[in-house]
Amino acid sequence: MPPAAAVFVALAAAVAGEPSSLSLPPCAEPVSEDRLSAFYSKVGRFSEDELAHALWYGKHLEPSDCAALAHLLCSGGMGAGLTELVLAANDIGDAGVVALARAVVYGRLPRLASLNIYKTKMGDTGIISLAEAAAARPLLALEKLELNANSISDAGLAVLSTALAGGAMPRLEELNLALNMFSADGLQTLASAAAASGALSNLTWLGLAANRFGASGAATLAGALAQEATPQLQYLDLGTTALGYEGIDALAPAIISPGLSALRELHFDSNNIGDSGVQEFAALTGQPGALPSLEVLVFSANNLRATGLGALANATLRGGLPKLTRLFFSANRVGYSPSFAPAAGPLRLGGLRNLVFLSLTANKIDDARLAEIADSNLIGDDGLVSFARSVSNGRCPSCALYRLHVLHLSFNSITDVGVDALAEAIRGGALPWLHLLVVDRVTPSLKEVCRLRPDLDCSDPLPMPCRDLPEDKREACAQHEIAIYGECKTCG
Repeated sequence: MPPAAAVFVALAAAVAGEPSSLSLPPCAEPVSEDRLSAFYSKVGRFSEDELAHALWYGKHLEPSDCAALAHLLCSGGMGAGLTELVLAANDIGDAGVVALARAVVYGRLPRLASLNIYKTKMGDTGIISLAEAAAARPLLALEKLELNANSISDAGLAVLSTALAGGAMPRLEELNLALNMFSADGLQTLASAAAASGALSNLTWLGLAANRFGASGAATLAGALAQEATPQLQYLDLGTTALGYEGIDALAPAIISPGLSALRELHFDSNNIGDSGVQEFAALTGQPGALPSLEVLVFSANNLRATGLGALANATLRGGLPKLTRLFFSANRVGYSPSFAPAAGPLRLGGLRNLVFLSLTANKIDDARLAEIADSNLIGDDGLVSFARSVSNGRCPSCALYRLHVLHLSFNSITDVGVDALAEAIRGGALPWLHLLVVDRVTPSLKEVCRLRPDLDCSDPLPMPCRDLPEDKREACAQHEIAIYGECKTCG
């Protein structure tokens, strides 16, 4: 039996009053003064009574530093007041998490409310140790657990799920499992444990992005959600999980159930859902009680054309998604199809009149294509000129996009003519609530409008770290980073 597992088995037996052939190892291994000094050189010195928030993100910590931390936790009262521990972006690996787990199993972190071990090169050994430690000595105060960007597979998630079902973290509100390595089988263990035990009944935030569990995993998850396993859930990220159209269909029981009545933000980005998937989703939202609290919807990078956007607009026009205010539709193909909605008639955005944020970044939209959208929404005749005329003529609370605060149109093919026309419309009082306009070209006329309207920011489409890049690199950042995430993870 691995040494770490021996700790948990022996302590569990001791807590239960059962005999055990295993002796209980010490809380932490001895650490030299040199090792402690090296640890302090990275995180700074602190006294036991002042350490409530250990925010050690990217401090170049190694497994030996976690051993030093465990030694300090076990040899004194340092952990008694610790409520937040951030070890993210450090190469502590499984060995570092195992050292921390031994401190957990000895009850050295009684008030810990937030634990962040994002991107620490942890795998199954580490998460199993932590889960078994919490199963033996529950983390009663823990509300937030960030495990994203590691290498947790089905085996590790199964042990964590069992621990959660047994009450290891009874107050957990936020769980981030994004960017790991589990499949539908691993997700099934989590969903089944949650549904059977109510272990995640306090959960408000769940991140599952970038795990390839596909439609079969979505079906398992939907079953648990429909059974109200997470009745307080407000945020759900299913981006880059290989859902496809079938995934939307699999999620249907949850979408139309009271189990997601509190959900405010839903991410479907990078799932190759296609227009048929969005149409299916839109139809589901038209059913009574479907996602009544949803405010933010992300459909970026899903190979969508205007048909999908039109389906969402039509669904909201019929009363679906009554609280939707932010729509991310970037990195799709709204401007690509030769005809937007020939079967259903022209694309109308009137149902989106409650939107305060709309992103159509990187959608292959040119002046002519935007004119097609424009003609169906009182927009006029040519590109952004058309859009400008629409918002000029539509200064009324019932008009499309009247309440818009943020509009992203960057990385399309819109010309200065269109930008100037939009500037003139804004000068005349259109889009009165607009605070941020992101276009590829900030023309002199638009600069003048922004000067006259100090509440309006007319921004370069790229954030500061990217703006000095060559044109080809700028475009790459837009297509692969900003269009989907709203920020550049490559340039910082």
